[in-house]
Amino acid sequence: MEYPIFDTLLDAVFVVDHDWKLVYTNQAGAALAGLTLKRLKPGTSFNEVFKFEPAIAPLDLTEVKKPTRYREVQFVTSTKLEGHLRASIQPDTFKDKPSHWIIFLKDTGLEISLESKYSRERTEKTAVVQVAQRDLVTRLYNRSLFLNLATEAIKNASTTKKPLVLLLVDIDNFKFVNETFGSAAGDWLLTQMGQHLTHTFSEIRTTIGRLEGNAFGVLLPNSTDSVALGFAKKVQRLVSESDFKWAKNQVLRVTVSTGLVSYTGEKTGRDLFDKAWRLLRSSKQNGTNKITMSAV
Repeated sequence: MEYPIFDTLLDAVFVVDHDWKLVYTNQAGAALAGLTLKRLKPGTSFNEVFKFEPAIAPLDLTEVKKPTRYREVQFVTSTKLEGHLRASIQPDTFKDKPSHWIIFLKDTGLEISLESKYSRERTEKTAVVQVAQRDLVTRLYNRSLFLNLATEAIKNASTTKKPLVLLLVDIDNFKFVNETFGSAAGDWLLTQMGQHLTHTFSEIRTTIGRLEGNAFGVLLPNSTDSVALGFAKKVQRLVSESDFKWAKNQVLRVTVSTGLVSYTGEKTGRDLFDKAWRLLRSSKQNGTNKITMSAV
């Protein structure tokens, strides 16, 4: 059985039957287990691959009717890979009697150690730097790095008198997605949104990051507000027309609200962000799926 929506997901995903036999895993799951996809064949016992503390297997999967909350677990694999993860389980369908269950394993950002021939491909220093700079869900720049880069961009715009635009993009009704389909679906939707933003702005120079919750920031140096507005409308249209196909027989349909502010060089960076947040709130209060713009 195939689950193509999980193939490129950065979180490890395993699909098992009621006996905890593997039905599917993605590349991230195989990498986490320290094995190749060929060695993780359907029918392999999940318990032969992972051991968790506290245990999530054995568990009567037929009792899992809705997504479970993420909880932190320690794990060790058959290849002596050890570390910390957050685990969640959900049935592959909420409509019929499920025959398969999906296990999501999310990186907590803590160090993972290898004590076998499956040694790290990255040095500890590189791994720590990447964790410090990247959002663990979307792999975009995290809030801290984005704000640092924004500070430099604002200083440069103020010195060179070149235009700079800041977009804040927020997924509408995101709480409904989390409460209805589970936090794993919400995280997956965040990754899809990050990919949409990266694709849309790929033709111009930008800095993109996840700021908090379901809000993303986009910096457009050397861009006018009219150019930025064109891209914001493109994102708005792309998201509203997309069917985000999540799990079996489940389609997530969402919109985004946007605050767009152009920097004139007369205010501080804090003024720029404060204005952008106010514009974003105005977009959401005026019916969602809106773009509100101004200048500081």
